[in-house]
Amino acid sequence: MISKPDVNISLLSATNILDIGVRRDLVVCQTPGASANALVTGIHNKTKAELDTLFGAGSYSRFLIQQWLTANQTGNNVKAELDTIVLKEGVRASTPTILTVDLDGDTGNYTITVDGETTANIAHTADAAAIEAAVLLATGIPVSVVVGSTIVVTFDDDVHLITLPTVSGDVSGLTGDGTSTAVATPGVSSKAKAAGSLAVTGTATEAGSLVVSILSSKLFKKTITIASGDTHLVVGAAIQTAFAGLVAPFTVVNTSGTVALTASDYGTLGNGYGIEVTGIPAGLAIAVTAFTGGATSPSVTNLFTLIGSRRYTGILWPNDLISDVDVLTTLLDARFNASNEILDGVGFVGYSGTLANSVSLVTALNSQSLVVMGNILTAGNSYKKGPEIVHPLDYSVAEFMGIRERRLSDNASIASVVTTNAFGDQFGGMSLASLPYFNTPLALTPVTTSINLFNYADQATLNEWGFSVYGPNRTGTNAIMGTVVTTYKTDVAGNEDVSFKYLEYVDTASVCREFLFNNLKEAFDQTRLTDGDLVEGRAMENTVSIKATFLRLLAFLKDAALVRKGRVADKLIADNLSVIISLADRNATIYSVLPIVTQLEGINVPLRLTFEI
Repeated sequence: MISKPDVNISLLSATNILDIGVRRDLVVCQTPGASANALVTGIHNKTKAELDTLFGAGSYSRFLIQQWLTANQTGNNVKAELDTIVLKEGVRASTPTILTVDLDGDTGNYTITVDGETTANIAHTADAAAIEAAVLLATGIPVSVVVGSTIVVTFDDDVHLITLPTVSGDVSGLTGDGTSTAVATPGVSSKAKAAGSLAVTGTATEAGSLVVSILSSKLFKKTITIASGDTHLVVGAAIQTAFAGLVAPFTVVNTSGTVALTASDYGTLGNGYGIEVTGIPAGLAIAVTAFTGGATSPSVTNLFTLIGSRRYTGILWPNDLISDVDVLTTLLDARFNASNEILDGVGFVGYSGTLANSVSLVTALNSQSLVVMGNILTAGNSYKKGPEIVHPLDYSVAEFMGIRERRLSDNASIASVVTTNAFGDQFGGMSLASLPYFNTPLALTPVTTSINLFNYADQATLNEWGFSVYGPNRTGTNAIMGTVVTTYKTDVAGNEDVSFKYLEYVDTASVCREFLFNNLKEAFDQTRLTDGDLVEGRAMENTVSIKATFLRLLAFLKDAALVRKGRVADKLIADNLSVIISLADRNATIYSVLPIVTQLEGINVPLRLTFEI
């Protein structure tokens, strides 16, 4: 691809457009039936039937995708683009695959083949390290080797593989008495679905309405009418009947009053499913057992080689893979200030834990390209298990991402996802990057009446460390976003820095950079460079004309409410703006500040009492 002139714009911390392009998000999600990890593009253009076929009707990932599509949609149109990386269910060897090579005194070379990939010749004298290196080079799979009277190659059971390997050895290159052997012992896969239960006991001594929520109190909440005299057998059967026929990512099966709940997906995904039971009539008791036991996550090794240089302005990383979130930040941090192209984006992941665990999680992270969001994990409630807000973290993350891209999409109707009545902020576009994200309504996320959520002091602590909180508003009528922060805390030198602390700062800086990039490309697409005067009628630029063009673009950003406007800001820019040209190197360097608009989040009003008349 030819792209001239080269334009390199770096966003520097404060301690040291044409327009912007179409917004595009990426959702990474485990998908039942996926034969391999794969990129699927154009999700936003697919029909309901196509989505049901791709993800499986009623699957966790199908509902996840729908959250984004619904949040991003205005009328019958989705405003941004959406791709997915479908993840194949993980397979782990509970009993590892082993290849035993018995040289029996022979000399020469042998090879090892794993899933059709064969090593180079391995000498009969090779030590363990050499054999491990040969297998890793040929297959990408780490192994452990013990060299003794026989050579034992073990495909470690702590390696997450997409499928258990098929292994063989070729000893035809060994010479001697010809009794060398290579014997493979297949591994045994270990993957499991998470499961929970509702164990009903007793007999109702009064009528009532039993309310059961599984996974989401917004999507999968059922009210069951209980009559006085109903036994545990009747109630268990009624719970199963209430959920019967429901297209959901779990199953509900009653056996003598004990209702088994099983996630539809294999892996750790289901371990985060919530359960809540309320309105239990007198005489009945229900023991709620949390979802647990889901085992083996998908492989994410080399995952983002699938996307190449395709830009994503938002990427959803699954909550159950949060321990591997460095795969995401490694990608996005490298793209933040890419040379001569726009590749930056922000990753989003959900998390539910105690205050201490949430702080601990984000303390170890420091990226302007990552937002961790959620609320508290339920504790001490016998009738509620999982997140205190009974709704998948991934679903709320997808909803917020869909809203964010809707806000930043040109002319999208956004009145339902902003609380301001300012007429210029009722339609999307780059100007919305500087409008606060706090108080954004999350209409698809359930409202909880729980009093056990993170309080204001907790939220302030979490925000300080880089954790964003969502939950009910003050009146308990809507779920909303709180302050949205990234995990960025310090610059590369370790100094505390707020330059990219808030998502609005990152988005404002990003759209300004993209706008300047696009327009500088356009303005100077084919021109001469001189340190002298311009010649009328010729495409030429000098320091004065380049500076004038840059100031004209900044004026547009001021009118877009992205860069501060007025004499103070103008002086700040004038004092810091310079253009240095190099005729020999054929380039111009523009030095400037970017005095972005920020947000009003706090109002301090010290009131002094007076008794004077």
